[in-house]
Amino acid sequence: MSDNFQQVIEYLNERTPQARLERHKAFWGDNPAPEVAALIQAVERMLIDGKAELKALHLLKDLDHRQTVHMWERDPDTVEGEKYRNAQSERGKRSAEKRKNSVPVEREMLNSLVEKLAKRRDALGDYIPPSELWEPLFGEMDAEGLRPCLSINKGAYTYSAGAEYTFDAFKSQVQRIRKKHKK
Repeated sequence: MSDNFQQVIEYLNERTPQARLERHKAFWGDNPAPEVAALIQAVERMLIDGKAELKALHLLKDLDHRQTVHMWERDPDTVEGEKYRNAQSERGKRSAEKRKNSVPVEREMLNSLVEKLAKRRDALGDYIPPSELWEPLFGEMDAEGLRPCLSINKGAYTYSAGAEYTFDAFKSQVQRIRKKHKK
C-alpha cells in the first residue's frame, strides 16, 4: 500500500507548477525563442510571488502547447512529409509553367499535325493506332521546325520553348479527333 501511496505523491509532485516550469526550462535550454523566454520568466515571477497561480497555470499550458508544436515540427516523419508535399507542389507548378509558356502558335501547329496524323488510315481503311503514330509525330514536328527531342522518360517529346507533349496526351487527343470526325 505504501508503494502506491508513494507513486501518487510522485505523480502529483511532477505536475506541480514548479515541476512543470523546470521541465520547460530543461526542454527549451539556455537560449529559447524570445516569446518562450518571456513566458518562462513570467511564470517564474508569478510562482515566486505566490500570486496569480491560475494565470501561471494558463501560461504553463501555453508553454506545453508550444513544446508540442515544436516537437511536431521537428519530427522526422512530419518534416519529411512536408518536404515531399512541397516537392510535389513545386513539380506541379513547374509543369504548369511549362505548359503555360508553350507558344500558342507552336501549340496550334502541333494540334494541326496531330489532327493530320489522327486521320491516317491503313490499307484496309482502319485508323492507325496512336502507338504507331507516335514516332511519325516526331518527324512531322521536326519538319515543321518545332525542334522536338525525346524526354528522358521516353513517354514525351519536348519541343521549342521547353513545352512537353506526352504520349498519353497525344493518344487522348487522337481519340477525341477521331470521335469528333465520326459524327
